[in-house]
Amino acid sequence: MALLVDYSTFSFHWAEAFLLGTVILFPLFVYPFQAAAILFLPVMSLIINLLGHCNYDLFATHDPNHVLKFSYRHSMRHKKGRGNLGFLLPWLDTLCRTSI
Repeated sequence: MALLVDYSTFSFHWAEAFLLGTVILFPLFVYPFQAAAILFLPVMSLIINLLGHCNYDLFATHDPNHVLKFSYRHSMRHKKGRGNLGFLLPWLDTLCRTSI
């Protein structure tokens, strides 16, 4: 399966890009991470973002609340324009009542 890079994977508001880029700084004050883990975090973030925007239900046989249905839930967010803010954490949407 060939993955096409979706522009929305790299299209962030400047504040969101800042928060995503600095998310590792605060844990560094608490725990001494290895350099490889720090370098891999942006790569992992882009891969998850790309899979979330691929507009393909990667796990069609799973329940919509299953953690692996992130691409489906995220595409529903774009379709409806609201809700499903948890992305990989569907229980946050249940807790905050933002589940579509």
